[in-house]
Amino acid sequence: MAETFSFGHLRYQEHLASLELIQNRSIEIIHYLKSDWWRGVLCLYAQSCEFYSLIEDFTIKYHNIEPALITLGEMAKFRPQKERNNINYLLQKYEETDDSFLYGNELDMDYY
Repeated sequence: MAETFSFGHLRYQEHLASLELIQNRSIEIIHYLKSDWWRGVLCLYAQSCEFYSLIEDFTIKYHNIEPALITLGEMAKFRPQKERNNINYLLQKYEETDDSFLYGNELDMDYY
């Protein structure tokens, strides 16, 4: 008998990781939103938890929602339809803000 455990399927590992994220609120989730590797875990997390606050927290910390857009969009697919629509609308508005922030900086730089 082996002295270590291994899980033959990645999805089971993702399931266990998502349970840990749900139960252990001291884990900061927002930096995982930028990582493709964590997308499956976060989609499983999204099946059990609302995540509006992650959108705002990510934007506040990184000043740009773009690195997390794909993951957040995938997570939204696992929420009820009305909530999914609201999340997608919110993501669109944050993305537009990112664009205006970038263009605003370029205009300011051209001025000087």
